[in-house]
Amino acid sequence: MTKNEWAAATTMVGGSVTAVVACAAGIAMDGATGAAVGFTLALVVWNLAMATNIRKRLNILPGLVFAALALRSGQLRARLG
Repeated sequence: MTKNEWAAATTMVGGSVTAVVACAAGIAMDGATGAAVGFTLALVVWNLAMATNIRKRLNILPGLVFAALALRSGQLRARLG
């Protein structure tokens, strides 16, 4: 373990609270469609928060875009061989 479990758990709880609030607001505005939009926005916020935590605490660039950029620039090949 990397001793970053509390940061991840805190971010998950924050994301869950954001999702509940966004769904409630979305339901009030536009019913089921509003809830879906609110939940989608909450997931985007949660993913950005997790990516920020990963970048700051582990110094890793998260995500497929960053992996593709690393492959393209040859960074992974230089580390492996």
